[in-house]
Order: sequence, then C-alpha cells, then structure tokens
Amino acid sequence: MSLSIFRGRQDLLIILRDLGLLLPIVGLMSLVSVLIPLGFGEAFAVWPFLITAGISFGAGALLYLPLRRVEGEAQLKHGLIIAALGWLLVAALGALPFFLTALMGSDLSANTALESFRDPSNAFFESISGYTGTGLTMAASADTLPKSLQWWRSFIEWIGGMGVIVLMLSLLVGPRPGAARYSLYYAEARSERIHPNIRSTLFTMWWIFLLYTFVSIIALWGAGMPIWGAVNHAMTGISTGGFSITANSIASYDSLAIELVLVPIMLFGAISFAIHYEMMRGHGRYLWRDMQTRWLLLLAFLGVSLLTLDNLAALGVGPSLRQSTFQFVSALTCTGFQTADLGSWSSTGKLLLATAMFIGGAAGSTAGGIKIIRMLVLVKG
Repeated sequence: MSLSIFRGRQDLLIILRDLGLLLPIVGLMSLVSVLIPLGFGEAFAVWPFLITAGISFGAGALLYLPLRRVEGEAQLKHGLIIAALGWLLVAALGALPFFLTALMGSDLSANTALESFRDPSNAFFESISGYTGTGLTMAASADTLPKSLQWWRSFIEWIGGMGVIVLMLSLLVGPRPGAARYSLYYAEARSERIHPNIRSTLFTMWWIFLLYTFVSIIALWGAGMPIWGAVNHAMTGISTGGFSITANSIASYDSLAIELVLVPIMLFGAISFAIHYEMMRGHGRYLWRDMQTRWLLLLAFLGVSLLTLDNLAALGVGPSLRQSTFQFVSALTCTGFQTADLGSWSSTGKLLLATAMFIGGAAGSTAGGIKIIRMLVLVKG
C-alpha cells in the first residue's frame, strides 16, 4: 500500500514539474508580442502582455523550482496528463491578453468586439479556439480589434498548429533523455520522426514551418493582400487555424489571386512534415508515393468536382468552380477560411463540407479532423 501511494505521489510530482516547464511558453510569446502594441502605438495593450508574461513565468517557477530535483522522467502516462492539463492551463494564460486589454482599453463603447472579452469566459473561449486551431471566435468584428489582439489571435493559432509541447521540447536544454522527450511529443498526438533524434526532428519541423510561413507572407503580399493581412493570414493559413483579421474572412478581399495563393497554403498545412522534408531534399516523388498525401489530393479533386456540380445551377460555371474549390479545400484542411455565404448553399453541399472537415488532413500535419490515415484504416477494417 505504501509503495502504491509513493508511486502516485511521485507521478504527481513529475507531472507538476514538467507543467512548470510548459507554462513559461506563454510568457515568451507575450514578451515577443509586446513589440506589436509598441509598434502600432497601442499603449493600453503593453501592460496586458507584460502581466501575462509575469504570471506565466511566475506560475512556471512556482511549479518547477521546488520540484527540479525530483527523480524520474516523464513516461507516456505522465505525458498524456501533462498534455491535457497543459493545454487547459496554456489556454487560460493565453486568455489574459484578451481579458486585460479589454479592461484597460479605451473607449470600449465604440468597440463591441473588444468589449466582449471583458467576459472571462469569452476570452478563454477565444484562447482555446486559437491554440487548438478550431477557429471559432467570440469577436463580432475582428477588423475592429486592436492590432495587438489581431496579432495575438494569429500568433496563438500559429503556435498551436505546431503544438505548445513541441515548442517546449524544442526550447529545452539539458540532459533530458530522448525517451522522455518522445513521451511528451507522442502525448500531443504526434508520432512522426524525420530524424532518429527527437530534438533534431523538432528543429527540422520548426525550420520547415517558419520557411513556409515566410513564403506564404510574400506570396499573399504579392497577390495584393496588405502586408498586415498577409502576415496574419499566412500564420493562420499554414497552421490551418482560420482566424482572420477581417469581418468576412477572405471574402472581404474578393480577390481570385489571393484565393489561388491560399489554396496551396492550406494544402501544404495539411501535408505531413515528413513529406515536406523529403520534398525539400529533392525527393518530389514522395508527394505522390505517400498514401496520405495521395488521398488528400484525390479527396480534394473529388470533393471540388462534386461541389462544383452541386452549385452549378445556382452560380454558373466560373463562380461555382471558384467558390467550391476554396470552400472544399478550406474544409478538408480544417482551416475554416470562407469566401462564400454557406447558409445559402444546398444541404448536399453542406454535407460534403462537413464530411471533409470530419476527415481532415494527414497525420503529422497541422490539420484537424480524424486524419486521413485513420479514415483509411476504418474503411479497410
């Protein structure tokens, strides 16, 4: 009995210790984000980010420092609990900039989108929606939000696309065994390994993610999107999160060029990092050889074709193909960008989009859904 109690206590200490390493991630994100209100002259948003950083670092220190000498490394059983609690705690800390900015912002009566975040539950909802890449928002008009919160929404979605635990493991230094790192990595529903060493895998994933984000920014800017919009939509597009800084998502731009750029960005976000790595090494054949990527492209082609036919009578050939392509790719990758009023679409069209969202992208990507590989396993039995 005493041995069982000791193990339970030891497990708890390991979990609390590693949670203490995770919470400062929000602090680092907040310190980086201070540059935005400083650059745009939004002084009322500086303190919310600094307070968030202080609370995050303080909470992390209170958990980690007293327990740093606890023996034992995280195993899968610890990792699963750390991931579950970690995402909730990170989302709670991530809600602070929304809540505090709404409290400290001036002239709230003229900004209903900002005022909604005075309700802590709305702020928490926005934060957890961002970190999980869900894309649902409590902001009535995202275009009226301060630049600081527009950035924060995009930033948490961008980090969430990769995973906060992935970021923590990338930043950790010291003699932590590879098995312990992999337990936490696996607990965040990831299993792909680009290199035998998990740390090298994480660095490669971040390098690919950063490169694609930068290329996406340049491409969107070149397509005619203002630079601020390009930065934010590149981040939420490649992370397949879908937050926008406009009132009507991508429909606000009414630009075929922008839509043509965003379609491959969303698809790239739904392809496994391992395949991106092979492509960058000049092994383009992996794009079609990989079963998940092949099915992703086939599903996109099939879904767009069916949706175009369904919308043909109401929209005509050109508009039907344009709207169906963007909406179906957005649904299949679980991004959530919109260029059409889906409420006016037929039940068949809505069902096609819902089915696409249920399936999602490839395992090992930033996309949501149950993942293509799992769907194939279910179908094949």
